[in-house]
Amino acid sequence: MLKAYSVKGNKDLKVVGGISDFVVLHQTVRKMMLVIADYEIEKADVSTLLGHFLGKIEQAYLGEGIKETCLVRKEQVSQYGFYSSWIELIFIHDLLRLLSGYAVLDSQDEVNLQLLEHLAEESLCEKGEFYPGTVRNAIRQSFAGWGIREFLERFNCSSDQLFPDVDSRLLLEVKKCLDTYFYDHE
Repeated sequence: MLKAYSVKGNKDLKVVGGISDFVVLHQTVRKMMLVIADYEIEKADVSTLLGHFLGKIEQAYLGEGIKETCLVRKEQVSQYGFYSSWIELIFIHDLLRLLSGYAVLDSQDEVNLQLLEHLAEESLCEKGEFYPGTVRNAIRQSFAGWGIREFLERFNCSSDQLFPDVDSRLLLEVKKCLDTYFYDHE
């Protein structure tokens, strides 16, 4: 089972688990990427976010991300993982949840969606911060009134319109996190 831990002195999270956990999560995210691919929209922010997250999952199960061992019932167990943030997990979860209405999901996909939400919210509670409603509302409001194609085409992570009436400190944190997708990986 996947778990998330706060990295001391940092806003990051360490998401760790077994290889099979990441393979199954990869399959869920990949299904949602196929929804975007079906609409043949190039350079969609949603696709960039999910693609980057998919890459992190792949690195984890290929052993190219975090690799550590721990003792479970007197046996050494290997764990794999990647670094993320609560903002990323909330964004990814909510984007996947919106796209899930356009994909055929099985019970494992539902478990993965709930797990992502749990990991993000658990990490926030550890830090004493709880802002997921702001991020969720931004995504849901941008989806409201649009069909799926229009949402995929128009969703823009760098738009000031995405987060109206948001605490400026939180807005800076969210934008800083999202900027890493669009400026570090192009």
